[in-house]
Amino acid sequence: MMGLHARQHEDRALTPVVGILLLLAITVLLGATTASFMIGLGADRVENGAPTAKFSVEYHGGSGNDSVTLKHESGQNVVTEHAYLDVTNAKCRAGGTTYTQTERLNLDADFDLPTSEMKAGMTVQIRPDTDFDGTAELCASGGTLDLSDSSVDIVWDAGSGSRFLYRWGGP
Repeated sequence: MMGLHARQHEDRALTPVVGILLLLAITVLLGATTASFMIGLGADRVENGAPTAKFSVEYHGGSGNDSVTLKHESGQNVVTEHAYLDVTNAKCRAGGTTYTQTERLNLDADFDLPTSEMKAGMTVQIRPDTDFDGTAELCASGGTLDLSDSSVDIVWDAGSGSRFLYRWGGP
């Protein structure tokens, strides 16, 4: 009977040791995380993170010359160098020919925004004369644009992976 009592005493002594080791490990982990941000190891990760912003879309269609206006409603400013509009299935009709465009537009290079950041209240518009990648208009001169089956994604891409900020799936 004495052996059983001694064994129970040994098991109970193990529990406080495990608890102390777990608390010590958590303390070291929290201290290391705090220290890394204090000395700047986490600064790049925070600065390169995608902004949190709210967007809205206004579609103008049906007349043969569709357009989409994207508006930054609220939230953090969006650095235009890292923000793109992915336009999918934009149909252009010019000279009796219909062709479909799928393009990536950079908010910095392809739109005439007054600053290097898109701020709340600012808009960009996709229309037949939108200049894709500085070489040609979306639709040839006099062409009509049909965006009724299109989608437009606002994508953040700072080189370390991309993230959708907003998706418009058509009217």
